[in-house]
Amino acid sequence: MRRIATSLGLGGLLLGLTLNTPLPAAETSEAKPSAAKSSAEATQPAKAAAPRNLFGFKPKAAKPVEAPQPSRLVWQTQPEAAAKLATESGKPLLVVFGGKRCSWCRKLEKETLADPQVARQLAEEYVPLHLDLAEHAALGERLGVEALPTTVILSPQGELLAKNPGYLPAGKYRQLLETGLAKHEKQAAAREIQQVSGDVPLEKPTRKR
Repeated sequence: MRRIATSLGLGGLLLGLTLNTPLPAAETSEAKPSAAKSSAEATQPAKAAAPRNLFGFKPKAAKPVEAPQPSRLVWQTQPEAAAKLATESGKPLLVVFGGKRCSWCRKLEKETLADPQVARQLAEEYVPLHLDLAEHAALGERLGVEALPTTVILSPQGELLAKNPGYLPAGKYRQLLETGLAKHEKQAAAREIQQVSGDVPLEKPTRKR
């Protein structure tokens, strides 16, 4: 009977039965961490859900904004086409007179006109025109060109805004461009005022009798 009781006791332990026999201390000490672990897992806060907008869908990641590309500098070679483009766009016309055997003309082209800031300003704010003085001698004489290279800035109406004979470095050339733009804007503002005042003439006050 003692052996049977012992076997029954072992079976009861394996099946989780007590049979009026307390569990060893080692068994109870191992059960505590699992209970603590389960309680800790039960008390862990749930992961926050992805935010949704008022329409009920998840917002998509914003795409990176591409920087605007600078305007491409295109030199005109025909005075008539350049003048028409300046009139249509309202931009001042910049004329560079050069020559095939002019070393300072090559220096102006390779260093100054190729400068990124100069090229960007020419492309965005001017209608650039490059001419060979030998092929356009009449126009050069009309504009008073006496040396090479020479830069002439004209308004869309053909008014002289600025002129520089000779070579200029990039910094000085940008100042020339700013001077031409300032005079162009000033003349455009004055012309607009004249048009408004011409369209709406002021009436002379009448005397009351």
